[in-house]
Amino acid sequence: MKQIISYLLAALLLFSAAPAPSASASGTDAALSLETPLSAYTPEELLQQWTALSAQLRADGAYPFSDLKKGDTGYEVTALQTRLTELGYYHKEIVDNFGNGTYAAMREFEKVEGLPVNGAASAADQQALFAGTAAGGGMFAAYTPQELLAFWNQAGDLLRADGTYPFIKLQKGDVGYEVTVLQTRLKDLLYYQKEIVDTFGSGTYSALRSFEKAQGLPVNGVASAADQQALFSSAAAPNTQPGRTNTSGGGSNGGNDATSGATP
Repeated sequence: MKQIISYLLAALLLFSAAPAPSASASGTDAALSLETPLSAYTPEELLQQWTALSAQLRADGAYPFSDLKKGDTGYEVTALQTRLTELGYYHKEIVDNFGNGTYAAMREFEKVEGLPVNGAASAADQQALFAGTAAGGGMFAAYTPQELLAFWNQAGDLLRADGTYPFIKLQKGDVGYEVTVLQTRLKDLLYYQKEIVDTFGSGTYSALRSFEKAQGLPVNGVASAADQQALFSSAAAPNTQPGRTNTSGGGSNGGNDATSGATP
């Protein structure tokens, strides 16, 4: 996981500083073409393209930002810290953990920008933070943000299937598109039987516990990177009893929410 985060950080810095590539370049340095089969890229090249697209979508304001707060970890936090560093708000080592330094930097940015000062990086905060950032330039000029977002989603799906996606830990209370993708995969495998939303609630918790139990993973209802690598693998086992979910350890709400429709 640390190796993936280090690679992502290097790629973020590369694409924020590098000039637009020429059309004669090859491999991942070539101009992006939606006509190029994704299978033509190695997992490493695809991760680099996905990272470049992430930077462009943030600059366009079309990125599906997730709210970030103290205690959060993963590549989203790394990108946030990198941008705060570029603007002179964050002065510590760039890592993948939202701690006191990130909190203080966000509060200072929010104060300067006239945003609600709470130290949490809301979607609105991040849109303001990344607005106007130079990303791929001519590399993406031929495509709309919607086309780039579709390509980005497709690349992400392949990276998840390959096990090379920079998975972030997800747990109860988390909100965002990563939760939506998690629920979608759990539903595909018949563990989650509710509406797909962007909130990790008791239903998601119960569905994940059932999957963990079926796969012989630690049963705690927290979607670790290892859990998600197993979940998105082609070897992931579907639920053989889709009408039932794991009800143990569900807290006061129990584990039945996955089928009751009470909470996601």
